[in-house]
Parts: sequence; C-alpha cells; structure tokens
Amino acid sequence: TSGSGSDDVVRLISFTPEYGSNYLLIFRHFAIDVYKDGVSKATVVTPYDGHQLKYIQYVQVDTSLILVDGINEPKELDWTNDTTWALNNQWGTYFSATHPYPKAVTFHGQRLIFGGTTDLPNTIYGSQAGDVTNFTIGTNPADPWEYNAGMGGVQWLVSANQLVIGSGNAEYIVASKSGGAITPAIGDIYIHKQSDFGSEQKQGLLVDGSILFVQHGGQILRNFAYNSQQASYQSGDLTFLADNLTSD
Repeated sequence: TSGSGSDDVVRLISFTPEYGSNYLLIFRHFAIDVYKDGVSKATVVTPYDGHQLKYIQYVQVDTSLILVDGINEPKELDWTNDTTWALNNQWGTYFSATHPYPKAVTFHGQRLIFGGTTDLPNTIYGSQAGDVTNFTIGTNPADPWEYNAGMGGVQWLVSANQLVIGSGNAEYIVASKSGGAITPAIGDIYIHKQSDFGSEQKQGLLVDGSILFVQHGGQILRNFAYNSQQASYQSGDLTFLADNLTSD
C-alpha cells in the first residue's frame, strides 16, 4: 500500500513462529511494527526505506524470517516472544559490499537457498544441509554448493516438489540428476526450462500447489503448475480473470 511518498509505503507480512503465535508484521520506512490480535507488541528498526519494501523477499525457517532485497545484506528477523525481536546478519562472511547481495531466497531440501546477487545474477547458493548460516563450499553431499544457472537473472525462488526459479526471461525447475537432494558433486544438477515468460523481481508464492508470479513487465499475473498430461509445468495467465490485479 502506498501514499504520496516513500514514508507512507507499507507492506504486510503474516508470521507464525509457533502454534498459536500469529503476528502481523507491518513493514514501513526503516521499521517493522509487530502486531498480535490487533495489539502493538514491538517495533524493530530496519535498513529498508519505503522504496525498497516492494523488493523484499522472505522465507520462514523455524522461528526466524530470512529477508533479502538485493540492495541490503540478507537479514534474519528472530522471534523470542511477543515483545522480544531482533534483526541480525548471519551471512556477512559470504555476502558483502564486494560480493553484494541476493535478491531471492527460499528453503529447500534442508538448505537455505539464495539467488540473484548483483555481481553474479544467474547464480544460486545452497547452504550446508541443516545449517542455514554456512555457505562455505565443500565436496561432501551435505556441504554447501554454488551453481551458475545460466539464465536471465534470478528474480525469485520457490520450494515446491522441486526447486523452482523465476528468472528475467523464463521459468525453470532445478533438481539432482541422481534423483535425491542437490549436492556439490560436479555434474549433479540439472536445470530445465519450463516456460519462457520471465518475471519481475517480486516474490513467487506457492498457493495450493501452484506458484503465482508477476510476469516481466509487471502487467500479468501467472500461475505455474504441473500439468500431468504434458508431464511439465505450465504457466497460465490469471490476469484475464480480473485485469485490475496488477494495476497500480
């Protein structure tokens, strides 16, 4: 939602760190206001100005929310209780001003996955299995990995039955050739184009088995879903149902 300037822009994200604890996070100019049952519980200072809020992508891992926007360092919003929250940077060793920042994130196969850094826009990064803070490349199956996906810049990542990438020019699935989890083994990964519409830098959302994403250009909303008859994913246009969905 926007007003006359960046100070008026807000973004709403729901967050449930544990059963029965449901929060509404109101992202605004350089802050997050935390509400529970309509009552203000906390305010967290952030580096995100009003113009950057639309670029934020996030994924929940346990009781934390991992945030990226391609402009600032990846952040981890940690919950302790209703009034105790903290915004931390766990990845300064791997992403910094000299290796700037991912714009997409998801959690897949027990790994935190980042993608679309400014200097390597086609690269995806998988953490150590079971340790979202470790991105030091190794050779063991559970070690972190890094792959150049060779596409038009990673715009979003979604964990479905397979890892799905929305790039600037197409949509892809990513999997291990062995049929198991993706590993650092040379030649283990395969990346298969499924459609070629391309995406905006806006989070893809998994809803009832389909991924909703905004097509490149910002005027069309699509659903990316598996078609058993075609044995592949298909991207349908949802905007014709209500052509004001993507209007400003």
